[in-house]
Parts: sequence; structure tokens; C-alpha cells
Amino acid sequence: MLITRCSLSYVSARTNGNYVDLSLSMFSKHVKLLNNANHYGLGMLAGPVRALMSYYGIIGPCEVSSHAGTRSARDQVAETSAGVSVDVAD
Repeated sequence: MLITRCSLSYVSARTNGNYVDLSLSMFSKHVKLLNNANHYGLGMLAGPVRALMSYYGIIGPCEVSSHAGTRSARDQVAETSAGVSVDVAD
């Protein structure tokens, strides 16, 4: 984001805000905190999964692609269950 000058994404902050039912004013005050809490929290959940995969010998390109897939799926499940992701058909 520093290199591309893209704006900050608030999807992860909205996901956390929806889970704890924050008001709009509280959300706007703590958006960076919510964003970082989601990123670090989900990262801490993904770390042990990757460690277990390495422990059992699942390493290399296969491991990287399968771990990326599970991380993307986990993010999508969290966002959809919080009501943040919008279906294109809607």
C-alpha cells in the first residue's frame, strides 16, 4: 500500500465491527484498531496450521498454494458470516 498508494481496505474492520455489533460512531473512531485486530488475529490462527503442515512434511509449492487457499477461504467465511461480503447477484 505504501508503494501503490492504494487506500486502506476496511473490510476486515467491518467484519470485526459486525461481530461485536459496534455503532457507526464507534466503528469510525476505532477503524484502524479493528483492522489490525482482524489481520493479526487471523494471522495467529493461520500460523499453527502452517506449522503443522511443515511438521508433517507438507512443504514447498504445494504447501504454499494449499495454505493460501485455506487462508482465503477462512477470510471469505468470516466476512460472509458477518454480513460484510455482498453477493454479486444481489
